[in-house]
Amino acid sequence: MKKLLIILVALILEPSLAAAQPPPPPPPEVKFPRCERMRERIKSLKIWKITELLELDSERAALFFPKYRDYAGEIDSLERSQDRLFEQLLSVADSGADADEIEGLIESIVKIDVERLEKRSVFLHECRDVLSESQRAKLLLFERNFPRKMRRAIEEMRQGLPPMPRSPGSVPGGRPHRMHP
Repeated sequence: MKKLLIILVALILEPSLAAAQPPPPPPPEVKFPRCERMRERIKSLKIWKITELLELDSERAALFFPKYRDYAGEIDSLERSQDRLFEQLLSVADSGADADEIEGLIESIVKIDVERLEKRSVFLHECRDVLSESQRAKLLLFERNFPRKMRRAIEEMRQGLPPMPRSPGSVPGGRPHRMHP
């Protein structure tokens, strides 16, 4: 009888104990899935715009885009690394870290800038056999202007968006609306 009582108590308490456990944190790469979806959409838009701008036929596109995807992947990786370094710099600068640590982070950030410029130079040189000088110039200008245009478009969208949706039955002041019969 005592064993049966213990088993019953354990069965009753077990679901509540399992529910009391905090959920595991999301994996780091899936932390912001919405941002990743947006990033993928922007990449697709960028590819489409480049194809349109450079007026690439299917043969030239087949030669150009593998090179471009490799280049863009390398640049994306560098930018993510640099973003992490900037986050570290922000935290150590605010915490009053020693000068050597700050200097090391600054040097690492600058090295990534130099590496990015070197990769762009190599990429543009590799594209000589696929793109004309005019197309390479258009591509270089596009790469420079695209982030600005995207930021501007996003800001315009945000300004034009209506306020966050309210719950049913609320009014602009945020107070509940009373329904009269």
